[in-house]
Amino acid sequence: CTISGSFSPENTARALELIEQELRRFTAHQVTERDFRRHQRMCLAQLEMEEDSVRSRIWRLLESELLIGRTISTAEIHDLLSAVTLEDINRVSDRFLKGTETSLILAGETAGLKVPTVRF
Repeated sequence: CTISGSFSPENTARALELIEQELRRFTAHQVTERDFRRHQRMCLAQLEMEEDSVRSRIWRLLESELLIGRTISTAEIHDLLSAVTLEDINRVSDRFLKGTETSLILAGETAGLKVPTVRF
C-alpha cells in the first residue's frame, strides 16, 4: 500500500495520526458501496483536474515510469480506475493491510519526530 502526501513540518505528526486512523477504520470495516462510488468519482474528477497542471502531468509521468516502467496516459488511468470494483477494494484490503506492519518513508524535516510501529 502506498500513501503519498505533502504537508508542512508542523503538521507531520497530525498527518501521520490521521493516516493511521483512516487505515485502522478502513481495515476494521468493509467499504460500503456508497463510499466506494463516491471515492471512485472523486479520483476520476481529480485525474481530470490534474490535466490542467503541468506539474501534475510531469509528476504522473515520472511516477508511472518509476513504478511500472512505462508512461500511462490519462485515458488509460481513467479506464483502470473505472474498472475497479468494490470487491477488488475489499480483497486488496484483506490481503495487504490486515495483519501487516506499516512501512514509512518520510522526506524533509523529520528531526525529533516520533513514529510508532503500527500493526493493522
